[in-house]
Amino acid sequence: MNGQRTSGCERTSSSPHFQSHRSPAASSFDSRSGSSFYDSSYSTHKPPSRFPLESMSRSSETSSNEIAFNQRGPGRVLDNFFIWASAPLERGLERLVHHAKYGGYAKAEKNMSTFDVDDLAYERVGKDACDLLLDYAGSRDPATQFMAFEAIVRRLVLLPSIRNLFRGISIRRYGVPIEVITHAWKRHQVDYSDAWLHLYDLVALGLSDRGEEIFGVPPERAWDRKVDFQSFEWTLSRCRGMQEVSLAVEFMAWAWNGQGLCAYIKRAGFSDAVLFNCAVALEMRYEVLLESEQLGYHLNGYFLPFAKHFLSEMWSSIRTLESDKLEIFLEDGSQMDVWIKIMNIYWKSKICTERGIIFKLQPGLADTWTKECFKQLQDPKYARLRARLSRLEEGTELNEPSSTLDSEVTRVAVLSVHSDSSSANSVTFGRRLRDNFVVHRGPTSKRNDHYAKAHAGKQVHSHSPLKKRKYLI
Repeated sequence: MNGQRTSGCERTSSSPHFQSHRSPAASSFDSRSGSSFYDSSYSTHKPPSRFPLESMSRSSETSSNEIAFNQRGPGRVLDNFFIWASAPLERGLERLVHHAKYGGYAKAEKNMSTFDVDDLAYERVGKDACDLLLDYAGSRDPATQFMAFEAIVRRLVLLPSIRNLFRGISIRRYGVPIEVITHAWKRHQVDYSDAWLHLYDLVALGLSDRGEEIFGVPPERAWDRKVDFQSFEWTLSRCRGMQEVSLAVEFMAWAWNGQGLCAYIKRAGFSDAVLFNCAVALEMRYEVLLESEQLGYHLNGYFLPFAKHFLSEMWSSIRTLESDKLEIFLEDGSQMDVWIKIMNIYWKSKICTERGIIFKLQPGLADTWTKECFKQLQDPKYARLRARLSRLEEGTELNEPSSTLDSEVTRVAVLSVHSDSSSANSVTFGRRLRDNFVVHRGPTSKRNDHYAKAHAGKQVHSHSPLKKRKYLI
């Protein structure tokens, strides 16, 4: 070498590998940082290995051009030029690929943004808008479908007669009933999210003949005024499953004036099946709210006031219990079922509040469920009631035997599918809805639902909407 420092690796005749001949300064190893000191005049094509022994040998298949580029002179100049010139080209290709992959989503988001208006005139949502929504609902992109489903549910809630437009378009364009079209939207061997499946079921049910019966209003007119809870009792009592309850609750979220629930609870009690099913549907709707917020696109303006009124009426009802009924409430474990769901709603509301989704509508939630119970029940006469509700958060209340007669709750399935934490993650959203549906209620000996804080520690992704779309599948 004669004093000239060698850079990179030199081929030797005695070994099929490269051996490094570095100067002492270049081969010294800093044990604190775990890296080699080296002069910047050495190789710029590849940094030295973190481990010194690793740099002692290289594959003999390495091109000699790499050695040339590592040395001083024209080779290194060309190498640096290629690196400098390739950077903007690489960025341009990335933008091109990103636009090709996500451009359709961005266009769909822009086109459907016109539906994100509360006071949109009904006549503006005509045949062309229905055509557009059906096209996006049949997209191959689950994120685009999710937005379309949310918009369709909103349109059905605002104006039930729009169902006739969707059904007419299906016959005119495809020559098949709308049920065939909606069935094709869900493809096999695609792992959809829980919220996607929930919205899909609502759309499929809402566009069907059964959906017209669930809404409980003549299809030729819309609800032009708010009504109290009594107007929905008949519809809710006729629902044959949780999907039908969820669709009825969607409509109630728009048309309910926030009154009448206290009177209904006073008459039916907290163990009423209709009340419990409404709480389950409300909890499930928060799943959609959280996932649509990840996309940066949601049409939940009418849902949030409904959730606020529902929770407020529940707390008001329990504060107005008379002494004798309060004693029955404390002893009857079956009346705790609906409050387990209320606690779940509390945790999801808190998540939404922390993420700024419902800050203006539901501010000031307490840090824990126990503190929320104390906030709502501050009077000393509610001390036992506070303690009973607080134990729901600790989990002790879930397995306490009731002092009343032990009789099982007649259900479509068990109260909750979350009795075993190891299998909870494998249960689908649709089964959770079905298994929570209650036909008739009565006192029971145990509470098996411990879904209390399932989303309290949920990870929040802060990516852009176009990149968050991957969480839908």
